[in-house]
Amino acid sequence: MKDKINQRKDKITEQERQISNIAREKEIMKKEIHDREITLEDKDDKISDLKKKNLELEKFKFVLDYKIKELKREIVPREHEIARMKN
Repeated sequence: MKDKINQRKDKITEQERQISNIAREKEIMKKEIHDREITLEDKDDKISDLKKKNLELEKFKFVLDYKIKELKREIVPREHEIARMKN
């Protein structure tokens, strides 16, 4: 009987140790999940900012393309005038 009691006590001790290890692993994993969620939020914020900047740059590109077209339209008459003056 004493041997059985000691075996069961040892088994209980081992199971308690396993439970505490599992509880520690659980806390570590919870912290890791929390850290990853924070990282995802940061990346989502960064993506949002980059999309806004991209939109601004596209607007700026549109304006510059328009100005380039205007300047090219001005070049042609001046080239004709220069050619006429050379003649």
